[in-house]
This record gives sequence, C-alpha cells and structure tokens, in this order.
Amino acid sequence: RETSVGRKYINFELDNIGGGKTLFSGIVGASEYTLLCFWGSWNGKSLSLLKELAKLCSVYKYKGLGFVTVSLDADTDDCRNVLSTGDIQGTHLCNPSGGSAEVASAYGVYDLPCVLLVNSSGTIILRTRSVDDVLRKLEEVF
Repeated sequence: RETSVGRKYINFELDNIGGGKTLFSGIVGASEYTLLCFWGSWNGKSLSLLKELAKLCSVYKYKGLGFVTVSLDADTDDCRNVLSTGDIQGTHLCNPSGGSAEVASAYGVYDLPCVLLVNSSGTIILRTRSVDDVLRKLEEVF
C-alpha cells in the first residue's frame, strides 16, 4: 500500500469548512506530528473516534501536534453540523464534489474511520482505527 507505515504521505488540497483551501503539506510542515483522520457523519465509529482524538489533540497540540480531518460526507452541511456540536479543534476539510473521496482512495481508505500519524519529515508512522493505538504512539513520540 502506498500509504502504509514507513512511506511518505500523499499531498493534497481540499476545501476547508471554514472557507478557502488547505494544502496538507502546509500543516505537516508546520507541525512536529500531524494526525490525519478520515471520517463520515453517518458512521458511528467515526464520530466516537473523532471526539476521542479531539481530546488527545487538545493536550498534544501544545507539544506540536497538528490535527486534520477529511470528511467523506456527500453534503458539507452534514460535516459542519457534527463539528459544531463539540469542541473539535483542528483543520476540517470536506470537498464532496471532487476531492475528499479521491483523497481517501489515494490513501487506501476503504473503511471508516482511518487515522494516520505523519511526522514532520512526511513519513507515516502510524495507520490505525483505534484511539488506543494513537495514544500509545503519541506517548512514545512526545
């Protein structure tokens, strides 16, 4: 798999739900580590994981952790509604009409949720669906 642990991340640009476009490499380059989470509002496991990751990120962002989510929702409003109900800080991307699904496909995401941890040199150091795996890796690297 092109985006397995030990490989370089694939750069992409998607619409930010806050407006404008976001280039993933800009976040990776500005953070010591970056969590990339693929999710969908219709997927209960995604919603649970997203909330747990948000809690972790609130602790680790001061140590240099960036948090990027890519919603695979068909409607940007569905993504916004979920993100407005909780304190989920980060960069939230959703581009249903030409982007999000293609990025997920390029990353080999066929089941949600999917989380990758990328270091500042662009190497994927974790690929998982488990918040426990993320926590263990964050404790290891920080």
